Order: sequence, then structure tokens, then C-alpha cells
Amino acid sequence: MHGHLGDAPFDYLSFFQQVSLVPGDSRILVTEDRIVAIPHLEVDEDDARVRLAAYEGSRGQNPLIFNTTDASERIQQLDRGEIVATKTHALIDISGRIAIVEYNHRGAKAVDIADVVERSAQTLPAYASATFALTPVVDMRFLEAIELFERIQLARIRIVRPNLDWTDHYNRLTEIASDSDARTVAIEATAKRNASLSRNNGVIQLIKGVLGQRFAGVKSALLTGVKPGESSPTSVSLRDHTEHQRTPVKLTNEGHVEDEDIDDKLAEYLNERLAEAPAEEA
Repeated sequence: MHGHLGDAPFDYLSFFQQVSLVPGDSRILVTEDRIVAIPHLEVDEDDARVRLAAYEGSRGQNPLIFNTTDASERIQQLDRGEIVATKTHALIDISGRIAIVEYNHRGAKAVDIADVVERSAQTLPAYASATFALTPVVDMRFLEAIELFERIQLARIRIVRPNLDWTDHYNRLTEIASDSDARTVAIEATAKRNASLSRNNGVIQLIKGVLGQRFAGVKSALLTGVKPGESSPTSVSLRDHTEHQRTPVKLTNEGHVEDEDIDDKLAEYLNERLAEAPAEEA
């Protein structure tokens, strides 16, 4: 998690306490073609954790119902304000500054949840200028994949302002980001024809250094290159190398994830992650 409110240290507990007071029907983000809402957000002050459920769906889309018995179809008309939604559960540990988000192919992603939380907070006078972001925790196989390239043709990285501030960890981007009062900063480098980007300097060094941190503020990263014995380029993306865990979950009679079971699984995974994390300051 990366939160900011001016130059003062960010109080995540107070932030989520205030967001929880925003009416559930106001914690909603509406775009041209989709809706993301977080009507349920609870802060447990005893263990400093936030539990929430996000709903995501397309605007103006009535579901198509197919009858397998007679091979007929019909369009189900929805009432005003209704959407066909996918529910996504998330658990946030405030002291550890880490969020565990259930993955649904269609449902809200971590970035969507962060957007709704941020915009909900900004409706409050005290947090009108607050920013909040969730960035992926990199699977170290992403860094290993870099070493598999014989030639690296393209490297791209986008970084959000980290928890405390831009630091020397972010190399030459630091001065530009700080002077610009930037929220995010991006860099893209391409190699000369039939050549490779340097593996130990420049943008590749930046990517390796930043992603090696526990609280890496990397929003996205992509590398394209050629592997030994191959002629066509391939790409490796941070999007496909986010730390995760596959686990079976119980379903209701209606075929949806059972809330209590997924909440328990999220807590179990979070506790494992916190137990493995080194004692390190962001």
C-alpha cells in the first residue's frame, strides 16, 4: 500500500476508519462502460485489518439466459440501477501495509479497489487531496525471466510514489519525480537494431533494484527480448508475475464463493505472508 496526504506520515488506520464512514452506496466508481462498488468495508481496530467486498459489472448489459432443455434463449431485463456483478473479497493488514485480493477473471482488480477507496476518501474534507495505491508484489520469477533473454529489446516500467517519498532507490527518476510533484513516473527504453539494452545499468538496473524491495512501488513493468536459439521476440510482464496462491474454496448452492470460507483463506494466506516477511522499513 502507498498512501499520501501532504508531506506528513500517512496514518492508514485513521484513513480506513474515515473511509468506512462513507455511506456504502457512495463508495462507487462509475465509468463509461463499467461500475465498481465497495458497499461493505469494515475496519477491525483490534487486529488493524480491513475487510471489504467489491462488486464489478458492465453498465447497460442485460444477461443472456440460455435454456439447455429446449435450446431457447431470452434476455433478462434488469431493474434500474442493477448490474450483473462479480464479487471480489479483499483483506488488508494495516501495520504490514499489505493487501490480499481474491482474483476473479471478470471482477474488480486491486487497482480498481484502490481507485474506489481513494475517491471515497476524497469526498471527505480532511482527505480531499489524499492518494492511495495498491501495487503488485512481484514473484521473483519475473527477475529470473529477465536473465533468460539473450537480447533485451525493450524495457518499460511505471512507478507510483512510494510510502515515504521518492528515494535514491529510484535512481535518476527521483529528481524528476520530486521536482514534478509527480504521483507516477514512467520510463521506456528500446535497444538499437540487433543490439541489447544493458543488463547492469540504466533501466534494467532500475527494474532489478526497485522490484527487489519489499515495498516496491511498481505499478507495471514489461520487458521484450529474444531468448537463445529463438528468432522471434517474447515478452514478460509483471502483470503475469504477481505473487499469488491457488487454493480451493467452498461454493454456495447458487455457485458463488462462500463469504466466510474465502475470508478465512485470505486471512490464512496473509498470516503466512507476514510470517515470512523480513523486518524492514519502507
